Amino acid sequence: MFNNPESLSPKLLEKILLVLDDIRYRAELKGSPFLLIHNAEGIEGVSGDEYDVIMGSLLKGGFLKERLVGRSPLASHYAFWVRTKKFNEYYDKIKLQLNRGKRKPVKAKAGLRFDPEKGILHFKAKKIGINLRNHKTVACRVLEYIFNPEEDLSRECNFEDIENSKYQDLDDYSWKTSYRACMAINEKVRKATGEEDFLIYTSGGSGLVRINDKYLK
Repeated sequence: MFNNPESLSPKLLEKILLVLDDIRYRAELKGSPFLLIHNAEGIEGVSGDEYDVIMGSLLKGGFLKERLVGRSPLASHYAFWVRTKKFNEYYDKIKLQLNRGKRKPVKAKAGLRFDPEKGILHFKAKKIGINLRNHKTVACRVLEYIFNPEEDLSRECNFEDIENSKYQDLDDYSWKTSYRACMAINEKVRKATGEEDFLIYTSGGSGLVRINDKYLK
């Protein structure tokens, strides 16, 4: 129900985050991913009905795995395993989307921009060549997607979205294609400026890439 954070209102995102924080706190306090919450009547900032809807969404989305136990008609309780990896990925997405809504979109500027025609990244007063002669490299395609003038530079870009937008003419694409391109971009930036973490990125089929926030200030 709430799997796509980008479609949710800031108010709802805040309530979901309160529930997620409560679950994380309980799991850390207990030292176990299995939790049993008795007499759930909501938490501070989230009513009982809202809590039930959010918990139902987390269970349906597979972020929590329900464990069936005896139920009392007089008490609302949840017994579940926290699917740690999937839960943490969702937590990060909710937090990122909430923070994104609180700040103005970041746009390209003179000191940080990408020229897709020439394949040149302008960063730290340097012109960093990304293309190989007249060949548009995968690294160039990644930066072209990130620096879309209609988008926020601080956003996270999904490898799959980059593939669908920029790699339609490539036959042998996998997530490793974008991953290696991100590595190549960071290496070129390192050689030109000494900065080693221009792009922050993850691996896997659900891999993401974004410009390091410290270079967007």
